Amino acid sequence: MCEVCNDEAKSEEVGVAAIPGVPCSISWCRSCLEHEAFPSWVFDHDFIYVAEGNLEGLNDWAKQRVTWADGKYIGFLEYIKRITPEQIQTELLKYRDAAEAAQRDYYGS
Repeated sequence: MCEVCNDEAKSEEVGVAAIPGVPCSISWCRSCLEHEAFPSWVFDHDFIYVAEGNLEGLNDWAKQRVTWADGKYIGFLEYIKRITPEQIQTELLKYRDAAEAAQRDYYGS
């Protein structure tokens, strides 16, 4: 199953390949490869955790990528409209809390 469009693009499966710029491999269909589409979770990660909701925190190439959402290929700037400032803050707090807990567990304090 294509991990970008979840087989919604109804395209021939190709196989497993690395995500450009991400240390992870996923399954792709031909249509998603031809569109050079990224999984939407990459956009969530970049906009929330890397840029913390500030587009200036991302390179131009990151903003030019596409993903599959709502039954079609859409660009990064269209996709991130669904991410609210409240969601960004909530996710960042959860991430920081988890990182602090992991650090406490590791160091025993």
